[in-house]
Amino acid sequence: MVQKEVGERMVAKEGGKDYGSLSILINYRCEGEILFPVSRNSFFPKPNVDSVVIKLKKRKLDLGIKNERNFLKFVRNIFSQRRKTLVNNLLANYMLTREEILGVLKRLALPESIRSEALSLEKIAEVYMNIFEST
Repeated sequence: MVQKEVGERMVAKEGGKDYGSLSILINYRCEGEILFPVSRNSFFPKPNVDSVVIKLKKRKLDLGIKNERNFLKFVRNIFSQRRKTLVNNLLANYMLTREEILGVLKRLALPESIRSEALSLEKIAEVYMNIFEST
């Protein structure tokens, strides 16, 4: 059981306002779903927030990532400033040129103006591998 807003962030899908690094990190390891809400009125003393019960089913997802620790850091970094585009977040957090980043986006058929919250876990992994794990 977690606070309702946290639970919604944990299981959010790409494109939604709640989608972020927490959603990606949970989705990378688990299949998550909200089972049911729990009202604040169910507790004494009554808290100021509602809750939800979440089911997390562990899974092994192989995206072909070699350095998992760097990938998880990458996920946090590309969501560090939500209103920035993916390009600008990468420029702010890594020593990459705009041309390098745009080359990767072009290879993956992604627009230059894309924001991190529009990308699925699989697309984020593709971007990461094209930048940091390509040979």
